[in-house]
Amino acid sequence: MRKVKDHALVAAESLAEVVREKAEVATENIDAKIDSGVRSHAQTSLKLLVRDITMSLAPIAVLVLLHQFW
Repeated sequence: MRKVKDHALVAAESLAEVVREKAEVATENIDAKIDSGVRSHAQTSLKLLVRDITMSLAPIAVLVLLHQFW
């Protein structure tokens, strides 16, 4: 009876290890996808910020130039 319990315990530990490894791989894949999405959104946000700042400063630059020439 003791051998059966030992074998069952070893089988359960082996199964738990396999499940744990697969869960780690799945977690790493999900983390990589999230990281990629965040980086993409950050790059897009930076581009939009630069565009907005440029569009905000352009009218001021035009007015300054017009003032200098008139």
